[in-house]
Amino acid sequence: MPIATAARSVPKPGDKPCEDHHAVDHARGLVAVADGLGQYTGGAEASALAVAEVLAALSGEPPEGWAEVKPWLGRALTCAARALHARGRREPRLGSMATTLTLARLDLEGGTLDLAHVGDCRAYRLRDGELQQLTRDHSIAWEQVEAGAITKEAARTHPNQRMLTRSIIARRDFVVGEVGRHDLAAGDLLLLCTDGVTKPLDDQALVDLLDAQGPLEVLADALLAAVDQAGRVDDTTFVLVGVD
Repeated sequence: MPIATAARSVPKPGDKPCEDHHAVDHARGLVAVADGLGQYTGGAEASALAVAEVLAALSGEPPEGWAEVKPWLGRALTCAARALHARGRREPRLGSMATTLTLARLDLEGGTLDLAHVGDCRAYRLRDGELQQLTRDHSIAWEQVEAGAITKEAARTHPNQRMLTRSIIARRDFVVGEVGRHDLAAGDLLLLCTDGVTKPLDDQALVDLLDAQGPLEVLADALLAAVDQAGRVDDTTFVLVGVD
């Protein structure tokens, strides 16, 4: 799988551990980013478990055809929900743990990018200097954006921005996620990230940073430095994926 990646994951200032988690499987073209919900106990456990479960659920031979791939990815999200539910029942202190998650599957031979998504971790594609957000936030604020009540820029600081409408949560063994397919081309740059990136940086800032020439590791360092300069107030995790 001829993809290159660079990832960063740092906690917000303070003494709490990072509640984000990410993983990359180059051989299968899989990338996952999750953000454990800090208002509940066990955010770090929830994000780590969800990422591990979705990757394990996709360990077999993938099906052929979008009609089969779409439910296959959806079942991976369900596996994560069931794992959190089972863990919460075994350990009552984790009974309310929850996480968001975005999973990407790259098929370079087919020229496709499949995304399975719950919550407000985002996936972006930069192509020829144009940045496209490929996922929609499952939040009250984003619903207002889609209804035309507020702008996307206003949603970044809106009081309802942190009020999620969907997440993977230990209180139930199912999840309502979104699964979609997008085209992929040589030269594309993908960004999967938690809201620790998108709160301080708007789309134009991301374009300015990611459209620069240079190795992915250099771009990753610049992106993290920009988050810090803007004021890092949350855990910050992202994975850059270059398609060659």
